[in-house]
This record gives sequence, C-alpha cells and structure tokens, in this order.
Amino acid sequence: MIAYDAYRLIHLIGIFSAVAALSLAAVAYRLEAAAAYRKGVAMVHGGGLLLALIGGFGMLGRMGYGFPIPGWAVLKIVLWVAVGGVLVVAKRRLIPVGSFVALVVALAAIGAAIALYKPFA
Repeated sequence: MIAYDAYRLIHLIGIFSAVAALSLAAVAYRLEAAAAYRKGVAMVHGGGLLLALIGGFGMLGRMGYGFPIPGWAVLKIVLWVAVGGVLVVAKRRLIPVGSFVALVVALAAIGAAIALYKPFA
C-alpha cells in the first residue's frame, strides 16, 4: 500500500506541473511557438492533471472516505475539470495574457482553500 504522504506528493507534483504548463501555454500560444513546443506543453498539462487525480483519489482512500465522496471532494473534481479546460482559453486566445494568468492563480488559490478548509464536509 502507498502511504498518505506519497499520495500527497504525487498530487502536489501533478498540480505544480499543470500550473507550470498553463503558465507556459500563456506564452506559447501568444508567441505562436512551434507546434512541437505547444504539444509538449499540452502533454505536461495532461500528465499533471492525471497525477493530481491519482494522488487526490489516493488521499481520499487513505483518509477513509468511500462512496459517496464528501462535498469538498466534489468541488475539487469540478475544479480539476476547470483546470483541464482552461488550456483551451490559452489556445484560442479568448482573454488577455494577464487575465489568463490571474485566472490560473485564482483556480490554484481556490483549490488550496478547498483543501485547507474542506467546506461541505
């Protein structure tokens, strides 16, 4: 069995990878970087999301939660979907770069607040 701390580390590595990839995406799509570079950014983003998902559900299991999962975990899943979809915002240049970076920071802050305070427990 994998320990809770190992799942937490996997989860954090995934989150940091996804946020770093979104930061790079803001630059890559604005500068119209080479397709291989944009593909690499998308791969790191997807890999980070996968690690965050695996680590998150692993932690839930180690904390003793089963089905139905608590409300705060549902909020984290919704946030995970939002972080997954925000790459499209960068790709299609729907908002200015500064607003995009602020959106990414806001999503990360919301995720941290949900993890710390666990509303709807």
